[in-house]
Amino acid sequence: MIDRKEVIYTINRLRSQGKDDAYCEAKACTHSLSADVWETVSAFANTHSGIILLGVDERHGFEPCPGFDTPRAIDQFVEGIGDGSPSGAHLANPPRYELARLEM
Repeated sequence: MIDRKEVIYTINRLRSQGKDDAYCEAKACTHSLSADVWETVSAFANTHSGIILLGVDERHGFEPCPGFDTPRAIDQFVEGIGDGSPSGAHLANPPRYELARLEM
């Protein structure tokens, strides 16, 4: 499971690159989970995996998003991946995943 030290290292790497990459994508998701989260999940499922940082805004230097609602985002992710109600699933064959909640 990813830890705070690895997240900080990853965010610093993304900041130095100025963009996310094939291993990690940042998603602001300030008000709700964005539709492109599912594109990223599918892309990572077809590679050697990756990290999605929810509540981190690429457009603002990979800073944490003010007002990001972690429990809501986790609920939306679990529902969308198909581990909640099957009617809310966005993916037919969801990959194995881990969730970690880290304060920044």
